[in-house]
Amino acid sequence: MANSDKEKNIQIPLSLFNRIVELMDSLDTTDFDPLLLIMYNAVQLGLRTKLISMLHRETFTSVVCAGDDVKRRAALDNYVNTKHLYKNH
Repeated sequence: MANSDKEKNIQIPLSLFNRIVELMDSLDTTDFDPLLLIMYNAVQLGLRTKLISMLHRETFTSVVCAGDDVKRRAALDNYVNTKHLYKNH
């Protein structure tokens, strides 16, 4: 794949990302045109995927940053449970 074909990421403030997710969750899609609903669902899936990725990163970071073995074990259990819960997403 050529460099120009690679998908690029951008950075936005977390507060804006959270507001976008909240807005998307609150929209009533009942009367959406079928093509608009397809686009909405694609965006919603992308947002959910990103949220799950952020959650995995946060729970893994808590394992790495744990202060002692007890906290590390609890953080690791939380990380494994989170990965298991969202394994199909």
